[in-house]
Amino acid sequence: MRKIFCLILAAALVFSLCACKAKQAEQADVESSPSSETASSAPESSSGASSRPEVSEPLSSEEGSSEESSEPSSSSPSSSSASSSKPSKPVSSEYFTKEELTYINSLSAKSQNYWFGTVKDGHNRPNGAMQFQKKYQDTQNIACIAPLNTDGQKKIYLTFDMGWEYNKSYTVKILDTLKEKNVKAVFFVTKDYAKKSADMVRRMIDEGHIVGNHSVSHPQMANVSVERMAQEIMGLHNYILENFGYEMFLFRAPSGNFSEKVLGVSKTLGYNNVFWSFAYNDWDVNNQPNEKTSFELYMKCLHDGGIFLIHGLSKTNVNILGKVIDEARSKGFEPTLYDFSEAGTVS
Repeated sequence: MRKIFCLILAAALVFSLCACKAKQAEQADVESSPSSETASSAPESSSGASSRPEVSEPLSSEEGSSEESSEPSSSSPSSSSASSSKPSKPVSSEYFTKEELTYINSLSAKSQNYWFGTVKDGHNRPNGAMQFQKKYQDTQNIACIAPLNTDGQKKIYLTFDMGWEYNKSYTVKILDTLKEKNVKAVFFVTKDYAKKSADMVRRMIDEGHIVGNHSVSHPQMANVSVERMAQEIMGLHNYILENFGYEMFLFRAPSGNFSEKVLGVSKTLGYNNVFWSFAYNDWDVNNQPNEKTSFELYMKCLHDGGIFLIHGLSKTNVNILGKVIDEARSKGFEPTLYDFSEAGTVS
């Protein structure tokens, strides 16, 4: 009996020792092999680290902005579907990119009224127009006066403002005179004019004149918001394009009222800003200047490269236009069409 008890005790000890060794071996196997979660995520985290900076590294101001980070990359598979719900341009403007708005907003909003001046240089060219041209010719697509011509032929450029008030019969007479004298000109029109005198706009285009943008409603451009500036220019631009198949590229600020912002907006929208180097008080239909005095003023102010602003609502201008052209030619000045897209540099 005693012998049997000793055998049972020995067997129990052997079984206990084997079980302990098996458990230790199993635990060692678990610790030496990677888990399924770790194994599947390791390659992803490795490739991700090589394609983007660690979180601890600072992002640039653009990468870190909420606006930029929320917009999908152009290379992202989901960018096409996302772009349909989010405009490519900032919600603050349907006309400008973020960079364009930054440029425009850096410009001065100070309202100014353009004036070409009365003091002349040796070529009878007004110093005010020259100085304004020099100031902005390299940055804002400005034409106040054209360069002196080097081909021996002095030239002047006739530009007509067909603005907020007009007489259609006067437009017919102006176009008839220009056709008779074989002269091409620039006509700056408003949307109201284009709608009410569509046949005149069509005739301008068909007869080889340039139609320029004088805004939708003839506001003081420097006194409206950037968005309104764009609406005034592009509202008319799109109307002329849709109804006449003609794309305008010259802009004249109503009343010559401008700011650097106005110049920057029109330039950003693809326009050249056209001012002038001659104008006079011809716009008041109820107080028209004397024809003889006005004709003499035209002749006195002739200058090579001159950009002449002529209001189409003026009865005086209509009556003396043919005589002005004839006399200018007799003095060696040829009225010429110039698109002002390359206004050149004055010095």
